Amino acid sequence: MGSSYGDEHDWALRTWLNQDRVSLQTSSDPKGQQVIEAARQGIRVKIVYYGGSEPGSTRWIRPTEVYRVEGYGMYVAAFCELRGESRTFRLSRLVLTDSRVDGVPSGPTRRQFGPSVATSTAPTSTGRQGCMVMLVGTILVVVIALLACGGW
Repeated sequence: MGSSYGDEHDWALRTWLNQDRVSLQTSSDPKGQQVIEAARQGIRVKIVYYGGSEPGSTRWIRPTEVYRVEGYGMYVAAFCELRGESRTFRLSRLVLTDSRVDGVPSGPTRRQFGPSVATSTAPTSTGRQGCMVMLVGTILVVVIALLACGGW
């Protein structure tokens, strides 16, 4: 008789928790670097997260650390305002959408974050381009998630 999903999930979680994690101060991954900068400056970041119990949910997070777990990828430790507690997010499953401090644009600007961060301005040629980049990024995240889960 094969093992149940719960047993496999528990084993995978225990294995992940026992791995060494390395805190990152810089990253060659642009999204990783953007989140590291947000953590360094204490900036709230609006994300769409394609993991956890509500895939595709929009959340405001305040990153505290970006780290790598060997063999598992990069993760973000952050306070999640949706849940009201500290949570861990897999970097490859999140899309950055905005950065603000207490509802006021602050910290790294769109120019510092690059075109992968969409803004909530009225559609302009730059806004449409940002939306297209956001759409393509979202599609890539979903495809990667499906491939990683064996659902494709």
